[in-house]
Amino acid sequence: MMSSSRRSRTQKMRVPQFAQRGPLEVPLPTEKDWPVDDEENYEFQDLNMGLDSLPQPYRMISKLVDLLIGWAWELIEEREMLKEVESNQIPPTIYSPCAEIQDDTSKQSTCVKMKISYGGDFAAFLLQGSGDVWLDVYKLPKDSWLKEVEHPQLALNSKKKIRQPQLNPLDPVTAENAEMDVSISFKGDVKLSLPVYIMKIKPPKPITGTTFKSPLECFAKIEDYCGMGSGQNHFIRDSHWEQHMEVFYTTYKKHLDKEREEEPLSVATFHFLLPSCITTMPSEAKIPPGVVCTLGMHWTGSHNFFFYSLNKSPKDKVDPENVWPCAAPIAMSQLSGSSSYLVLACEDGVLILWDLIQGFPFGVVALPEGYFCQSIQFLRFFVVHEGQNMYPEGPVKSQMKCVVLCTNASLHLVSASGTRGPTIEVLVKKPLKHLEEAICTVAVIPALPGMVLIFSRNHSVSLMDVAKAEIICAFASPVSHQLEVSWKPLFIVSAYHPYFLIHSMEGSHSDGETEPTNDAENTSNSILYFNFEAYPLLENISKNCTISQKVLADCNALPQVLPLEKKCELLLQKSFQKLAKNEANRRDWWVRLRKYSMFLHRENLKK
Repeated sequence: MMSSSRRSRTQKMRVPQFAQRGPLEVPLPTEKDWPVDDEENYEFQDLNMGLDSLPQPYRMISKLVDLLIGWAWELIEEREMLKEVESNQIPPTIYSPCAEIQDDTSKQSTCVKMKISYGGDFAAFLLQGSGDVWLDVYKLPKDSWLKEVEHPQLALNSKKKIRQPQLNPLDPVTAENAEMDVSISFKGDVKLSLPVYIMKIKPPKPITGTTFKSPLECFAKIEDYCGMGSGQNHFIRDSHWEQHMEVFYTTYKKHLDKEREEEPLSVATFHFLLPSCITTMPSEAKIPPGVVCTLGMHWTGSHNFFFYSLNKSPKDKVDPENVWPCAAPIAMSQLSGSSSYLVLACEDGVLILWDLIQGFPFGVVALPEGYFCQSIQFLRFFVVHEGQNMYPEGPVKSQMKCVVLCTNASLHLVSASGTRGPTIEVLVKKPLKHLEEAICTVAVIPALPGMVLIFSRNHSVSLMDVAKAEIICAFASPVSHQLEVSWKPLFIVSAYHPYFLIHSMEGSHSDGETEPTNDAENTSNSILYFNFEAYPLLENISKNCTISQKVLADCNALPQVLPLEKKCELLLQKSFQKLAKNEANRRDWWVRLRKYSMFLHRENLKK
């Protein structure tokens, strides 16, 4: 079409040769005047016969158009063939369902998180459903379970079919039901008692304007000093909140103009705590040693860390016994394995370190500006003796080390010792060029003092000495085993033995090569086993990893053996012994203050 149109235009514009006047000049032929054409066997054509060849780039365009027309024609023929095949098929008989059963998932409760206390005496379940979230706490009758399993009670009528009770084990148990002999039947006619429901904890209510008319009325409504600092009982009016919000929106208007996504439900992080100077309990409560007595928790976006006593009944009012307010919302918290130390990581990058056993904070340490905490791993305290990391024999008090992984893949070592302020060291800087070397997770190795496993995005696994901030060695999987492309390392490190296991995935192909694949049929899973004692560089570290207190005293490797530190420790111990006496005095002061506020309130009413 393009060639024909060009020819028509050429015929209109070209002047016939016989109409030209004057002598004819025949130009000398040159190669640059030859028409350029990529067609083979090209021959000059007469002006009045056939079509002239198109110049570039029109010849290429014409070829592409012809190619597209050919592809379209092939698709049309293929579709026509499929339609013809489908029209010749006989459709099967289709039956409609007899009934439709619908489950309303919005009314069901989903368990988001659960945790069992050390020793198995208590359990907590974080549940959500119907747009609400709450934490249910239960006491587990483990002693009764052991007796019931050792001496199973046979059914009175063995021929009678036992009907399984339609009970939800997470439903609250009232005080009347808790006293009854309620049981669940299992196979073998073994009956186990139900857990005892203790309390239901909900997220703190948003702070609104006060309904109190005077500060004295506010004091009179508060039953005791427990829960002070939570912000629930205050004397801030609605007008004050409105002024505060107006100033806030005026200041940050440019950041709030964008559409805000719906905030997800709040999630709780909770820990079971052993008895200590911080976890105050009633004097009449008798708690066996090694049994948890307090639940510590915080909610998403909350500034407060709450303490709830586990010595409660369903009839008791669910109020926190203690509240720790923080300057910024708490992003995450981590409790050490021995329940001795607690770290609160705030959203502004500040870490608050607590010694729960002794009852005082180590101090506050801040991550570099712009760094935010992703995970916290506690290290068993170790000392460096003659260039080797070693665990001190016997208990060590007020000595803490932990590694902190930030969201930008940087790794830090945080140390705290007694009355000294905490320190922070950079172990691995954030990657700037080689992003594939970024750390995705970290694991502590209890069998090797001061050693951690580092898992990187490039599927590498390396062993680091945090005392030297050096990579000791790396662990590579066999050639026939390739780790997954989208790697989320699945592993476990033994707490008592020098080895770790890691999950590996292998994909096989017809060409004999092995590479990761998402095809489940061509994928084989395996578990890789690494024993530290099987490698010459590490075999002696786990075998000789302890040092006696006498050697430490001779070399002053521990700060506690220093005379000044020892004196400070004794002084602190004496001050902690006074806390019990102060607790009783505080209750008396609170009762007297409340009575006096009620007296003043009555006097004001008389006026």
